[in-house]
Amino acid sequence: MNLFDFFKDVSDTVIARKLGITSNTVRSYRINKFVPSLAIMLKIYELTNGKVKPQDFYEPFINEIKNKKKNDNKNTDN
Repeated sequence: MNLFDFFKDVSDTVIARKLGITSNTVRSYRINKFVPSLAIMLKIYELTNGKVKPQDFYEPFINEIKNKKKNDNKNTDN
């Protein structure tokens, strides 16, 4: 589960306040521009009672790499 599914009806400002960071930083996490530091990941993990895990932030990047490899393989098969 990702942070924004967990807090689907909560604004970035409220999430930021709970984590002690800025709403701009929260937005950066939302659009996968940045991955939270380990300290913030720990706060998120605790705040969500373990439902949002550090690996959840890496999943979009891993999927992107997998898709790129799949497309690269398709292109070399031709």
